[in-house]
Amino acid sequence: RRLRLTPRGLLLQDNLDPQSRSTLRVRVVCTGSLLLASLRCFVRVNGVAARVVDTRYLLRPDSVLRARSWREGRWAELAGEGAPSHVDLGPDEDSLAAARLPVVRPPLTELLRLPTAARPGRGGEGG
Repeated sequence: RRLRLTPRGLLLQDNLDPQSRSTLRVRVVCTGSLLLASLRCFVRVNGVAARVVDTRYLLRPDSVLRARSWREGRWAELAGEGAPSHVDLGPDEDSLAAARLPVVRPPLTELLRLPTAARPGRGGEGG
């Protein structure tokens, strides 16, 4: 099967300089039988705090698996002790934040079973 990977795309950016910044990024991987989508919401309030919420979806013909993690911390945890209230962390600041900030809510994984068409020999209608 051929694997298709999309580059990381920016769905939303809200730049409220000098106070804060928020982004929502997506990456999608697709094969013939499944789709994997990764969403990352990043919010920072300069000099105060930052948050990263990652959500991953695995879509299969019969189910959807959703995994979430939540990281959050003080400005010093992101930018370093004694850092000024506004620091340019570069274009991958969301990845840097995900590496530096502590997990504040336990990662959660949920499975949703989707209804499937009736199959012969399993009851229900259909051929």
